[in-house]
Amino acid sequence: MQTLKIFTCLFLFTMPALLYGQWGGYTSVSESIKASNGVITKMSVEWQDGQRQVRVKSRGKITINLEENDLESISPNGWFVLEARTRQHFRRITIESNTRGNLSYHYATEATSTGWGTKQQAFFSRVFQEVIRETGILSRARADLIYSKEGEEGILREMKSIKRERSRRFYCERLLDLEDLKPATLLAIAKESTKFKADANIKIIVSRLIDVNQTSTLCQLAMLDAISSINDEVTRANVLSDFSMIRRDNIAIKEAFDRIAYSIHSPVERTRVLSARK
Repeated sequence: MQTLKIFTCLFLFTMPALLYGQWGGYTSVSESIKASNGVITKMSVEWQDGQRQVRVKSRGKITINLEENDLESISPNGWFVLEARTRQHFRRITIESNTRGNLSYHYATEATSTGWGTKQQAFFSRVFQEVIRETGILSRARADLIYSKEGEEGILREMKSIKRERSRRFYCERLLDLEDLKPATLLAIAKESTKFKADANIKIIVSRLIDVNQTSTLCQLAMLDAISSINDEVTRANVLSDFSMIRRDNIAIKEAFDRIAYSIHSPVERTRVLSARK
């Protein structure tokens, strides 16, 4: 039976704009998040993609209801603010926690403040789901939830809804934490890695795939395609050398491997890779 490995996640990151190609499609990015054991203790996110701007800020300890794309709780006297701005509209949602931890919801537009109802909740859930997806926050728990309902295919579908490269990588990793993945899933992960721009993301996923036994010829060809797009020659040589350990006696794989090896300009790195293949 397939099981998803879940462990305590603690991360803190601050991202400058378009660092390592991780935010393709966005023109401005700022992000700082702290989370541990499913509880967010800091969240400050802002991105702009030419069409709109989204901002999120919070104070206090926040737990998320991943099934409903909503907040489960905020520690007493804490708050959560989400703003979405386009050329035509501005919307702000403020969720405040009183001294007893009871939540109150406030919805405002550029013109006025309105009551909280079904439409406001739907808007918040939709934008908040996007924030969860694009930041990769609680990706392990989300992948576990999706997998329990929709299997491997559900996680692959989820990845198609995510713009941000690093977050898509997170979900590839969550899949690779599973045991006995279907060949089609492994191939889909390998193909996803060919879309990555950041060397680090390609290396992480291809290295994980190298550790998987019995990847198909098509999967290995996709892995080589991803390796060929690694910009840093030393990193490309390292990953290609690791790949040589799983190479099959297949003419297409051999030709692709040699093509990448001979494209390495450094004689030292090229010789190292060609030696590893023997």
